[in-house]
Parts: sequence; structure tokens; C-alpha cells
Amino acid sequence: MKNIIQLNYPLDKVGLLKDAELARESAVVYTDSRNPHFHKNEWKIKKYTSPLIEKMMEDLNILHNGKPRFYFLAPNFTLPRHVDNNTTCSFNFVLSDEPAPVSFDEEDVLYYQGLLNTTIPHWVRNGPNERILFKISIFDISFEEMAKTLKYVL
Repeated sequence: MKNIIQLNYPLDKVGLLKDAELARESAVVYTDSRNPHFHKNEWKIKKYTSPLIEKMMEDLNILHNGKPRFYFLAPNFTLPRHVDNNTTCSFNFVLSDEPAPVSFDEEDVLYYQGLLNTTIPHWVRNGPNERILFKISIFDISFEEMAKTLKYVL
């Protein structure tokens, strides 16, 4: 099975970008307890929800399993190779106009929407523009199990 399944969810990108701007106001530098020395101002996070996000989570059948957040990655910054902390998979929605691909050892995948297997090492080499990512992390359902229930496969 692939490490990413591309989706075609009917995204309200304008609405999510408005939510992202509200989230940005209180976003903080991402930290990871597994690597306390990784503290880069180029990568910020904000856990955030709204009625729009809750509707998305309901549509994706993850209202009670998903944890939504926005990530802001600075231009020309490389997010190092990693697996997501305690996350089995995630729904990722790249809101930037020119998305940087996610890279796995065997492939680079350019996508706007996808279900990612976050237990597989991956990284992002961002291009010249900020990367805005809306992510819904899943902690208790495997990528394989979640893939079986997807409704919006591209």
C-alpha cells in the first residue's frame, strides 16, 4: 500500500484560510519531546477548531478521533526526516497555492489533500513560499484501517 492516498474532499479553501489566519495569531514554535533540541522558528503549530473544521471531521467520519491543527512552514525550510509523534495517520490539506511535496524514502509526492501514513519516515523541503497545512491527526486508527473507510479518494 502507498504511504499517501490522495483525496478530492470538497474543501472550503477560503474558509480554511480564514481559520488559518485566526490560528496564526497564537501559533507557537513546534516542539517535540522526542527531540528537545529541535526548536525552529520556521515551523509553527496551532491546535484549532471551528464549525467548518468540525463539519469536515464529521464528513470524514473522524469527529471523535481526529485532532485538528494548522502548521506554518517558512519558505526554503526543510522539515527533517521524521515520523509523527504518537500519530498513526493524518488527513493533510495543503492550503498553499504551490505546495512542496512530501518525501518518503522511495518517492516525492506532490499533493493538495491526502491521507498520510505518518508512521513511515517522511520530510518536506519547502520551496520559496510559506507552506500552510491543515492537518487532522489520528492517534487510534491505523492508516490501513482508515484507508478502508475513505469516501473522497481521488
